[in-house]
Amino acid sequence: MTRLNRRQIISRSLGAMAAFAVGSAHSQAQFPERRIRIIVLSAPGGVGDSVIRLLAPQLEQKLRQKLVIESKPAAGGNIGMLELARADPDGYTILLGSTGNFVINQFLTRSSIDPLAVLTPIVKVAEIPIIFFINSSFPARNLDEFIAHARARPGKLNYGSPGIGTVNHLLIERLQQVADVK
Repeated sequence: MTRLNRRQIISRSLGAMAAFAVGSAHSQAQFPERRIRIIVLSAPGGVGDSVIRLLAPQLEQKLRQKLVIESKPAAGGNIGMLELARADPDGYTILLGSTGNFVINQFLTRSSIDPLAVLTPIVKVAEIPIIFFINSSFPARNLDEFIAHARARPGKLNYGSPGIGTVNHLLIERLQQVADVK
């Protein structure tokens, strides 16, 4: 598999997003005639918000229209997904979420919609690695040392994640299982 550089990733993402926006409104004479609203299922400053704000200037230039970016991180993204499901299917409202919003949520939360049934994925915008960080003054320098440190102090370490049921949370839970640490 060929690794793409940042410019290639942005170019492909923009092309796919612009093609969707134009293609979804092919019956309209001049698309887009007004601003396009992008519902982002992450908090302001979060990964999704950062990605779309990085892509927005180029996408606005391609579409010759401004984007309105709205963060709707609540309820694991269910509020934003419901908002998209209720929007007119005219290409003026699109959504940026993560795999977790669609895969994990169905097992953790109740929603009045089945996002996989009523929403259509159109383009993969980015692949975002999840990186495990610790404070530089922490005595461990790699994951093995961290696990050894945690085992020596069961229940004494804390971690942060965007919330219960997020990919980050589930990865830490899995780490605790596999490494037999708390």
